[in-house]
Amino acid sequence: MLLTTPAPERARRVREPAADPATPLQVNVSQVLSHDVVTADTIPVDTTSATPVAVFDNPASGGVPGNTQAEALAVVAAADSQTTQFAHIACDPSADSGWTMRTPFGELVAAEVAAGVAYPDSSQAAVFGFLFDGTTLHISQLQQDGLTWSGPQPVGSTSVSGLHTAYTPAGRLVLYGADVDGNLATCYQPAPGAPFTTTVCALPSPLAGDFQLVLSDETSWTLVADIGGEPMLVVGVLGGSEARRSSLPEYTGTLKQVVVGFWSPAVNTAVFALVDTDNTLNLWAQSPSITVVQPPAGPALSVASAVGHVSTDGTLNIYVQDTSLNLWVLHQDPVVPWNDDGTPNWSPLIPLDNGIAGVASSGSPADAPTLFAIDAAIGSLRLHAQDPQTLMWRSGTVLTSSLNAYEVARYRTEVTVMDANGAPVPQYPVALAAARGSSACELSCGDATVTVGSDPVSLTTDALGKVTLAMLTTAGLAAPELTLTAEGLTESAVVQPGSGVLTYLSGQGTLNPTNPGGPLPQFDAGGDTLAAAQVDGARLAPGATGSTAGVAAAAIQNTAMVGLGTTPPGTAGFRLRTTGPSGTDSGPRFTVLRTPEELARALAEAGGKPGSFWSDIERWAGDVWEGIKNGLIKIADTIVNVVDRIATLTVQIGEEIAAGISLAVAGLEQAAHFISGVFAWVEAEIDQVVKWLRALFDFGAIWRSKMALQYAMGQIPSLVKQFTAHYQSAADTWFASQKEVIGQAFGAAKETAGDTPYGGLPAYQLPPPSTTTVVAGGAASADFSQNVHHNWLQDKVSAQAPDDPGVTAYQPVEGPWQAFAVHLSDAEGDFTGAMADLAGALQTLIEHPENFTGQGISDLLGAVEGLVDTGLDLADTMVDAFAGLCDAAMDGLDDLLGQELEWGPLNTLWQWMAGAAGYSYDGKLTVGALIALLAAFPTTVLYKLIEGVDTEPFPNGTFSPYGALAEDGTAMAGGG
Repeated sequence: MLLTTPAPERARRVREPAADPATPLQVNVSQVLSHDVVTADTIPVDTTSATPVAVFDNPASGGVPGNTQAEALAVVAAADSQTTQFAHIACDPSADSGWTMRTPFGELVAAEVAAGVAYPDSSQAAVFGFLFDGTTLHISQLQQDGLTWSGPQPVGSTSVSGLHTAYTPAGRLVLYGADVDGNLATCYQPAPGAPFTTTVCALPSPLAGDFQLVLSDETSWTLVADIGGEPMLVVGVLGGSEARRSSLPEYTGTLKQVVVGFWSPAVNTAVFALVDTDNTLNLWAQSPSITVVQPPAGPALSVASAVGHVSTDGTLNIYVQDTSLNLWVLHQDPVVPWNDDGTPNWSPLIPLDNGIAGVASSGSPADAPTLFAIDAAIGSLRLHAQDPQTLMWRSGTVLTSSLNAYEVARYRTEVTVMDANGAPVPQYPVALAAARGSSACELSCGDATVTVGSDPVSLTTDALGKVTLAMLTTAGLAAPELTLTAEGLTESAVVQPGSGVLTYLSGQGTLNPTNPGGPLPQFDAGGDTLAAAQVDGARLAPGATGSTAGVAAAAIQNTAMVGLGTTPPGTAGFRLRTTGPSGTDSGPRFTVLRTPEELARALAEAGGKPGSFWSDIERWAGDVWEGIKNGLIKIADTIVNVVDRIATLTVQIGEEIAAGISLAVAGLEQAAHFISGVFAWVEAEIDQVVKWLRALFDFGAIWRSKMALQYAMGQIPSLVKQFTAHYQSAADTWFASQKEVIGQAFGAAKETAGDTPYGGLPAYQLPPPSTTTVVAGGAASADFSQNVHHNWLQDKVSAQAPDDPGVTAYQPVEGPWQAFAVHLSDAEGDFTGAMADLAGALQTLIEHPENFTGQGISDLLGAVEGLVDTGLDLADTMVDAFAGLCDAAMDGLDDLLGQELEWGPLNTLWQWMAGAAGYSYDGKLTVGALIALLAAFPTTVLYKLIEGVDTEPFPNGTFSPYGALAEDGTAMAGGG
């Protein structure tokens, strides 16, 4: 089951907008694949533990009752890295990563862990964790809040290790393992809600290797194990100290371990997955009528471990880790899962992923699996989850919330909701859902992680009318299509986080124009860009040489167009052959098929449906796409019908060839997986492809802009105080003269305007919404307000700033302010009256822009003149009082700008940015520094967009030559 963390109340809260917006509403969408940072860290798993990860279904995940999600208990390295501890890996919608690692079991040393749900789907359901510290077995129960656990309590007086769980048909949870003498120990509740009890069943020799137990009713169990060097079948009952034993019927191999056990109540059949000493896999099954040993169809594997997942239809799926650290899946046939004799009918093995050092699954049936795995490279926890609707996979590192800065790549999307006049609509409710045929996905939105599936999720635009979404690249280049709806929209808005990348790969333009090294050049069909592409100084695709580069690039281009629906007219399909036809010396070839007849001939030449055991592989399309994406299923020959969006493939799986496999290239996700397979063909790893395509920030240039702006702000208080002192003495004469000048100017303007309304002006029109039309250099008008890349820091601050900023008031300003208030009260009458006149004149524009056409120009000018006239009188009266207030206010501003902020995750982000910019010594987060950097981000990025990527506004980190004043108040050169 794909993780579906609900939005917390804070993220779901909908506040009423200040006023009903003018309709119809409009939506602007900006998206980018971006280098990003989250405050998170990996979860180090103790790989020396026999059972380091235990998966269970939490019925109140995220603290929300009824929100059942797969979570885990794990044996992890403690902070001091010298000991291990038990941890709860919990979904956390308030975390930027969506997960939190909690350690609720104190200082209990961790050796092995198991978990399960007793009597699921009943009123007596309860989650239990079994914790073995190397000496004693403890038990703890998850509380109803889904977050806290009861204190660990010892279970019996017997030490139990090699922990596993099994279930009776009615849902009784049974823990089993070996005692210190190698006998079978079982731990269970005699009745629902009763305490757990432990029973030891004596065996003639100690249990060796891994072993598995299944329960056929509420008390009867069957064990398959290596006992005394012989494969044995043991049958007993819960609570019994003796059992019946026999050699394992029909099995002639040398048993190393038993990795999966399964009982099907539908056909009364026991199934065990056996691994021989040569690491081969065999499936042993015993039905009421027959016992068989079945080798799996497909490539021969060298098996290291395996786990089972039971589908809601009662069929078994086995996830196998081989000794080359690849992950495979073995399904029962989806149409005929059981043979007539009650034995299982298997589909062939399908490879999914690589770099896996262990895998764990929940024992509870589910529509689709959620697997926790161990990353072979770094020993950290991973998540592999399959969407129950599309069957597409998402996988990646499980990151726990932390104060560490962790670099990731994320699709970042900014949706701006505007009214009919192009004005942003703040605090407005919208709904987001996965488009039909698209997978669910996890999104970071504001200060919450939400999962967007077919059921709409309620969100609210921010103060700028925006909803900003960030999605980790857990499916490689693939990103599902979303739809956004809101009251006032004439139709739902399409949101495609990955469309920018696919548009670039389809050959349309350059990508990431403000990257420090310049934009990626156009992705040409000839393969020049692909062949020259580099990541970290090394070639992205070492296999893209000679004609292969052009063949791969053309296949990528055309597949991207299929996913986007932009294939040009006159194209019926295309064909990619990564090797020449059999019996020829020709190399890889790419062919555009112009007519339906050419397409039909190519399909006939390629051959028909796959034969033998490959006949049903296309029923597991999500698995096949995952294997293609990760380069484990190699594309040999593919014909794509661009009208029907069907790919007919010949693929290589291990040493086997499967031909005639038909898969739907239904949208962006499948197209991205096919493209990843082509990249894999030319030896480009998918994580390196993402790194090549992501947008980067020139943090050095941005930080120098911040330094310049921060210096300039720091000069404001002293400059204002100098200006105030210089001009105070001349204020009376100046204000009087200005009133006369202003009166003459407004009189002339009103005489010229006469009775002309604004609608009568030749060029008058309502203000248009932002556009993508280029207005300067490479910048469009929308880049100045609606570009998700430019607004990166703004989104971080908006999402992570605390409710209480921790800024203290400047007390010395109180006295001057009281004096100022007295003078304001004396002079405010005329001024506020004039302001009311102006407000009335402007009300039409603010509330009803469509009626502004009839507003008289001279009326507005008269109101403005009155306001200016009385404002000058007020200013003349107030200037002396203002001078005292100004000095105190500027001292207060100086104090404010220098105040240090303790904002937790933002302090972490700040220090990371300073280091990335090359100014790690400048890692102090103050009010002034934050304001300066908020301004520096869009300023620098837009400057580069307009003037060129090799330029920056403040290359020396200084502002302008006007940094000081002479004694007479005039500006003088210097400063900076």
